[in-house]
Amino acid sequence: MDLKVGKKHFKKMKWRLADISSYEEPAVVMENLPVCASCHLFSKDGEWMSMEMNFRGDSGAHLITKVRETINLSERDFISWNDFPKPEILPKTRGLFAKMSPSGEYMVSTVHEISYAAVTNDHAFSQLFFPTYGVLAWYSTDKKRFALLPGADDYDVVHTDPSWSWDEKKIVFSRAETKNQYHDDIANIRTHVEDADIHQLNARFPIQFDLYQVPFNKGEGGMAVPVRGASRNGMSNYFPRYSPDGRWIVFTQSRTGIMLQPDSKLFIIPARGGEARRMQCNRALFNSYPHR
Repeated sequence: MDLKVGKKHFKKMKWRLADISSYEEPAVVMENLPVCASCHLFSKDGEWMSMEMNFRGDSGAHLITKVRETINLSERDFISWNDFPKPEILPKTRGLFAKMSPSGEYMVSTVHEISYAAVTNDHAFSQLFFPTYGVLAWYSTDKKRFALLPGADDYDVVHTDPSWSWDEKKIVFSRAETKNQYHDDIANIRTHVEDADIHQLNARFPIQFDLYQVPFNKGEGGMAVPVRGASRNGMSNYFPRYSPDGRWIVFTQSRTGIMLQPDSKLFIIPARGGEARRMQCNRALFNSYPHR
């Protein structure tokens, strides 16, 4: 298998912008990119956008810019999660699953992360990926500074995929026991190529995440508490997203893992915790990554 295949095909990707109420073909707004660009968000008022984008070889780069008819990016539009101080032994951070807040005033992300990644022999479920170590940090777009988020900074567990409540008072995220024993050498993290499918790899590298909520409190944080009904349930619970009214959390659940899981299903639960209900929109195979 050639791990460089993805890089060879970046330029084939096209980014489109669509009005969900329109039947017209979505307009192409970005193409011919020579680098990787992926997860993105808009602020609640549509004034700001953020996107993971490899900038000058920095996989921790993240653009934050004003939305305008023609966007020409420059160095001032980027931050780098690699600017967050780290112990020397840890690999460079990519700002894993970083999210812009609804106001556009803050970013929150997994930092100091170590992840396990393996390419499978199945094109439909082409990789097994999950963080095995990491804490949450936030960035102020106004003050241009980074800080750890108290309550989500315990290095004995891995914290990942944070998501903002619409009033920016709370953050919901996935948490699991650290799994650094899955790495041969944490000072030499690499992508593995496995002649195995996703089911075989799940059996070899099981990990289950619980949903937790923590107050943001303008960066001061607070006590993280498990979301009742989406934690300690013998399943992996991840990719949580608040409803706009703040009453509900929609999340993904599977037996194990956090990405590209064949048995993943979408569930909805009261934001305060309670009984999780399987949503009726699920397909028979692979449901994931709900969005606001």
